[in-house]
Amino acid sequence: MLTTWVDKIMETGSKTSTVWLGSLIFASFWLYFPLTCGAALVYDKITEPLLGPKLKPLQRKMSNFIVYIHQTLANAVHLYLIWIIFMFLPAGLKRVIAIAIGTVYPFVCSGKSAFVLLSMHM
Repeated sequence: MLTTWVDKIMETGSKTSTVWLGSLIFASFWLYFPLTCGAALVYDKITEPLLGPKLKPLQRKMSNFIVYIHQTLANAVHLYLIWIIFMFLPAGLKRVIAIAIGTVYPFVCSGKSAFVLLSMHM
């Protein structure tokens, strides 16, 4: 964003434009090149000590919200994919799946829970 703003201010081909682009290339190289560890240095000396204590409480508050949003989106995508697959199945197979999900699955779950309760009391 800073680069776009500075580019709008400077004239193309001017001396300040050349200096700006050169310093931008140098800074990018320093930050991303593994041997210089510029990004790690910025994180260790500036980000972690100055921003870390202020952002930790916010991170804890946002963590639950982000997990909730992520789980909701994942469930929505799974339901959408199942709906898409279900739409392309033949009518007879749809009926069998609907009966299996609506009657057989609850029956099996009820039987399993009854078995667990009986095994706990014995």
